[in-house]
Amino acid sequence: MNQIELTEFQQVFDNHARFCISCHQSIWYENTIAKLRQRGELKGTPYYRGTSYKTYKKINGNKYPILLCSFCLSERNFKYEAVQNKSKIFNTLNEFTSIAFNIDESVINTENMKNVPTKDNMILKYGEKLGLIKWNEYRRKQSVSNSYEYKKKKHGWSKSEFDKFNKSRAVTLKNLINKYGSTIGTEKWNEYLEKQRITKSKDYVIEKYGNDFWDLLCLSKANTVENFIKRHGIDGVSKYEAYINNIKENSKYYSDISQSVFNKIDKMISEQNFTTYYATKNNGEFGKYCPSNKKYYFIDYYIKELNLGIEFNGNYWHCNPKYYKVSDKPIYCNDLTAGEIWDIDNEKIKYLKKDHDIDIIVIWEDEVNYSEILNIIKNKN
Repeated sequence: MNQIELTEFQQVFDNHARFCISCHQSIWYENTIAKLRQRGELKGTPYYRGTSYKTYKKINGNKYPILLCSFCLSERNFKYEAVQNKSKIFNTLNEFTSIAFNIDESVINTENMKNVPTKDNMILKYGEKLGLIKWNEYRRKQSVSNSYEYKKKKHGWSKSEFDKFNKSRAVTLKNLINKYGSTIGTEKWNEYLEKQRITKSKDYVIEKYGNDFWDLLCLSKANTVENFIKRHGIDGVSKYEAYINNIKENSKYYSDISQSVFNKIDKMISEQNFTTYYATKNNGEFGKYCPSNKKYYFIDYYIKELNLGIEFNGNYWHCNPKYYKVSDKPIYCNDLTAGEIWDIDNEKIKYLKKDHDIDIIVIWEDEVNYSEILNIIKNKN
């Protein structure tokens, strides 16, 4: 029975029928079935299966009857024609449901959020203990089913297809416009940006989770060598080196005095044809990663062939013992004492010597002795 036939059928047999508010024909869909009862007390009266004017959605105790037929729905949202299984189109609350039943998008979004598999929703539905169990099980399944290995085995995907799939799921302006159209997609994108701004703000996080959580969150996002290793695995150290060197190329992190000293040392040993590294030469300073304390130690000046380094200590930043006592706190931007700064410097020197057999010469900015430095290099050579 098509829409015209259904309209004629209802005009004769169904005094209670409601019609499409747009075309005033019967509310007909591909799965609509209308028949007359053949037996019983209600013999001769119509009954329906599938989608009909009797179809409604119930949200928070409110009933929303269907108002549009499939043809008028298609006119209002052209994407309806591309839906593969139209018979199940209203099984979920979606953009088509919003139009056909005249339900505000905000109502649908709020209701859908209740069914999103989140930690809070599962605890609300099953209680704290069982909810956490179900949440962890859901996360485990997701980690498997969303992996490249799973998609390749189950669907035969290539790596490029997997990458394309992941990009299509990302919350981007382009993806939202493709999914919802230009107007609604742009609105959803702006809403997403606003939510991100609020939920990632310091005040919001501290109010919801506390100061300790905020501190841990900041540490987890910091561009430290430890976090690079967590993100990239075995390539973490090399990626961290590239990250640091990129920063160094685009910013001045060294003193002019130190570079002047190193340039002079370079000239004095130029006949040796050594490979040397410092801030303004050979892509920056040479360094080594220390796994035990998860720090990356850079050396101010390094001679590769001799495995020899020079640390140029500024009087202020490294607290020259000639001018500072062990308990002094001279540096404005941290709360470390001079003694603590010396300990940090010594820890670096000890590690480089013990684990990499790198000898370190320490020179202070106001007492550079080139003859002594040359003698050390000569003896080392």
